[in-house]
Amino acid sequence: MLIAAIKNHPAEDLRYIEEIFCKEGVEFYYVEAYSNAKIADFDALVILGGPIGVYEAEKYPFLN
Repeated sequence: MLIAAIKNHPAEDLRYIEEIFCKEGVEFYYVEAYSNAKIADFDALVILGGPIGVYEAEKYPFLN
C-alpha cells in the first residue's frame, strides 16, 4: 500500500502514525500542498492539519 500525506504546513507530519506505517511496512510519502507539488499513484490519502484556516485562501492561494 502506498499513502500520500498532504502537508499544509512545514511543521506538520504524520507523527505517531508514521511509526505505525513503518512498523507495518506501509509506504508513504509527503506532498507539500504549499509547493504546488503533484500527487501521483497512491492507494490512500492523508490530509494533515496545520495553523491555517480555509478562510485564509487570499493569504495561502494553494488552499484553492
